[in-house]
Amino acid sequence: MRCLPLVLALGLLVNTSFAQPTGPDANQTSPQSPEQKIPTAINNFVSSLNTGRDFNIPQYYVYHARRGYYSAVDWFKTRQRQQGMGKIEVVSTNIDKIDGPNATVTVTYKIKSSLAPVDPKNQLPEKSTKETVRFRFNESKAWQIVPPNEKPEIWPKEGATYVTDRINFINEAAYELAQLDWKYSPEENVKLSTERLKALNLATLQFRQDYNEVYAFAPQHMQDALSPYMADRKAFSNPITGEAYGFNGYLCGKSSDSIRQPEWTVLFYEGQDQKPIFRYDGKALIAYVDGHVKLVTPAEADDLIWKF
Repeated sequence: MRCLPLVLALGLLVNTSFAQPTGPDANQTSPQSPEQKIPTAINNFVSSLNTGRDFNIPQYYVYHARRGYYSAVDWFKTRQRQQGMGKIEVVSTNIDKIDGPNATVTVTYKIKSSLAPVDPKNQLPEKSTKETVRFRFNESKAWQIVPPNEKPEIWPKEGATYVTDRINFINEAAYELAQLDWKYSPEENVKLSTERLKALNLATLQFRQDYNEVYAFAPQHMQDALSPYMADRKAFSNPITGEAYGFNGYLCGKSSDSIRQPEWTVLFYEGQDQKPIFRYDGKALIAYVDGHVKLVTPAEADDLIWKF
């Protein structure tokens, strides 16, 4: 017997199945020495930028960064393509001032370029750069970088010749990862994605009507089957992130009459492999067999029907 309605619950941000990351220091329950924690945070932030695997990782260290897939996605992809143009090596981290939960820090670093010639005579000049970075002790008992209010200059006004002349490396990264100036609000992102999911729902309904109420296609041919009913093939992807929507492949070959609870059975969703992405303030967007689209919490997602 299914329980309706579900008890609304706040999704655990550290749930291993439904990731809504909170950062490496989120489990700290007591304040740690700033002299210990801040240099570690800087080094981890820089290391994650240099590695360039996932923008969510360095975002852990940015205070009040907007979680989700907004402007930082494009910035980080560009940075990945330009990794050879410069990675930074932290030389020292000096805490200038601590005022309650706020700290001002001077970070000294060198910019290394993997594109520099091997011949020592042609090596790019190596020099140290100093940058002032602000920190905040957050609600989860972790020190995080406070992003600047405006995008900082990344080249000096005079004398910029090499990539090693770049400035404000850390503050620029924090600003971009904070995603505070993204042109769409989270509510607008939900609206745009909902419209596309509803279009997919309608296309699937029309297909079923033409094929005796059967999902008459294999999972790998879903787009081929539904495309004639779609005005735009872009509707198969999220309009903001460009990621393809997940489809519940267990519906393939089934008759609509065999679906006992269409209001709980997943048709499309943001995510893949039956793992919704909870990117909207801890909720995921799901399109159901009966045609409706809604946001669900991780607790509500436990009751979604995939197989029957």
